[in-house]
Amino acid sequence: MSAIFFFKMMHDRQKRKEHQGQGYLSLNDFKKGKRRSMVKRSINSLKTFFSSKKDIKSRS
Repeated sequence: MSAIFFFKMMHDRQKRKEHQGQGYLSLNDFKKGKRRSMVKRSINSLKTFFSSKKDIKSRS
């Protein structure tokens, strides 16, 4: 479970890297509040991830 969670986090980080073209958020991005939207986005992806896992469990 934790391994899957860790893998998903790494995968999301990799996708974000490719999307932004840069590995890390700059200080200005932090000041602009991009971090807040990123946290929201990650929480949403976690919600969908866990709900999809529940769906898989209920189907089988």
